[in-house]
Amino acid sequence: QPMRVLDGHQGPVAALAVAEQIGGIASASWDGTVRVWIGTGVLENKPFVIEGHQGNVNGVAFGRRLNTIVSAGYDGSIRVTSLTGAAPTLVRLPTPINALATAFDGEIIAGGADGKVYIRKEDGSERLTIDVQEMPVTSLAVSADGEMIAAAGLRGAVTIISRETGRTLTTLVGPGLPVWSLAFHPDGKILVTGGADRMLRKWDVATGQPLAPANAPKADFSPSQMNERGA
Repeated sequence: QPMRVLDGHQGPVAALAVAEQIGGIASASWDGTVRVWIGTGVLENKPFVIEGHQGNVNGVAFGRRLNTIVSAGYDGSIRVTSLTGAAPTLVRLPTPINALATAFDGEIIAGGADGKVYIRKEDGSERLTIDVQEMPVTSLAVSADGEMIAAAGLRGAVTIISRETGRTLTTLVGPGLPVWSLAFHPDGKILVTGGADRMLRKWDVATGQPLAPANAPKADFSPSQMNERGA
């Protein structure tokens, strides 16, 4: 049974972020809002609601100092919202954003429907734009040391990128179906992926080889599902 239910969104919840240090949970929804519960708000179901995105919000993350929320969505915008009431920072990108992550130093990483990864500084200014693949980027993860970015796409490939230089380090080739979620192990040596083939897979980041059998059932997947995702 669930320990607690936090409700209020009027559409599917597409992304979550957790900040253990402050007891914070942030949720991004296709209702165009982000909801943030911190401390007693988690217990009382009294969220801080962030509005302003036009359409689906596909990604959310806590900022470096944990008093800001970074969000991104189908409208091609990244919003950095202060929980203290300061005016938000707005960054415009030329494509819908499907995935979002932040690094420990505050850098913002966004995955676009144009197959590019956009790296922006904490203040929203541009640092790198990287061509990753031809299909939309569907999910992102940053290693704990901040050195690597994993970017997955609709055709199942995952590109491991150097965050500093933008250079491709490794490419992991999956079964050709969309990868919706990624996570690095704490040591950065293993990447776990989950996708439309209904499988979780472990990968050796250094070699790009799978660490578990790749026998997966064929998943039910249609172009309409892809469009609903915002890709």
